[in-house]
Amino acid sequence: MKSMNRVFPLGSIFLLLSFFLPGASAEEKILDKSYSISPGAEPGTYVCKWGDETVNWKPQPWHNSAYKEIGPDIYDRWTQPGLPYPWEISVEERVKQDGSEIHDRSYTALYFNEFGDNYITEWSIDLISPNGTIRDKRLFEWMIAYRLNPDGLPKSMAEKVRAQYMFTFVAPNDFRGLGMSTTIYHGEAFNDEFLYLPAARRVRRLPQAARQDIIPGTIVRWEDFPQVKPFPDVDYAVVGHTLYAGQPEGTMGFTTETKGEEVNVGLDGVCEPSYILEMTPHSKSYWYAKQRRIIGIKTGSSWYEEVFDSNGELIRTRVNRRAIANTDPRLQNANDLLEDWQMIWAGEYFYEPKSGFRMDWYMNTFWINYDEMPRDIVSLDNLSKEPVRKILFWE
Repeated sequence: MKSMNRVFPLGSIFLLLSFFLPGASAEEKILDKSYSISPGAEPGTYVCKWGDETVNWKPQPWHNSAYKEIGPDIYDRWTQPGLPYPWEISVEERVKQDGSEIHDRSYTALYFNEFGDNYITEWSIDLISPNGTIRDKRLFEWMIAYRLNPDGLPKSMAEKVRAQYMFTFVAPNDFRGLGMSTTIYHGEAFNDEFLYLPAARRVRRLPQAARQDIIPGTIVRWEDFPQVKPFPDVDYAVVGHTLYAGQPEGTMGFTTETKGEEVNVGLDGVCEPSYILEMTPHSKSYWYAKQRRIIGIKTGSSWYEEVFDSNGELIRTRVNRRAIANTDPRLQNANDLLEDWQMIWAGEYFYEPKSGFRMDWYMNTFWINYDEMPRDIVSLDNLSKEPVRKILFWE
């Protein structure tokens, strides 16, 4: 009797295994390098390979339930056909983008939820001194997106405005009422930004030069707060690619030592093929000389950031997490229309190696695509009103 054995090419064997081995993925090509995910030695763990890089993935306490169950295969949610901006183009087209476009899609579009209608978020900012002293702040923000839904815009502004955004501090008392309103435009037009100062009881336009100023009581600058379109006086360049391995255990954002790290469940980007983006200001007197970011090719999320001074010394790091809206326990409106790819900012973690200061910046609660949210809530008039009256507008 002749043998019934068949000889399969290696690629076919891998494809067959992907059907029978939980978590095994067929290889794909990204930038002409093979990318694959296979089960790890322990249940629920995975081994990711991209070219000659290998990264191990394991469930973490800050992962949400879907991430723990699916593993790094979850990043494919943001590559499926038919998604809106900023994921509407294929991976093959994404890797052809320049650094400025990658920044815009990874920060502006994701932060301001331009694929949806609106959001409302309640944030905490916890500043932690080297001796462990904590100074907490709390704020609310409101965002209206116009990319898909132009309702509420004057005809003269239709197809010109991408999104409008406003935040107001509500605690502590010395910050109460401080807020900012931002309008983001399509094309070359830069943002309009207005700051309300409760002590002066007036709204003033925030010049671009003020973006370098430190937000009082924090370790971040105004330009960190509403991450916006690429600045015209900063160069954005892709200088390499990497399979993101995350940060060492115990690093802020890769542990659960603080309240923010416990509250902020979500994605951390481990095992995602990523760009290495460098940002270089034109001015030698800028507050930093260079920034380097790790930005996922599939999700579009910025996962990690390093900031260097003119001496090349590391002066700040930032670790980010992203929330999947429909499965996040902080979502307050049971919105059955949300898709499993709809993402929201979630939170980030700053650390200054020289000073020893740390800062958690994270969502406590949020509403997304909230049906009863007025389209005119973001306005200079509302920015200067008593914040608590406006915060409770939906009740």
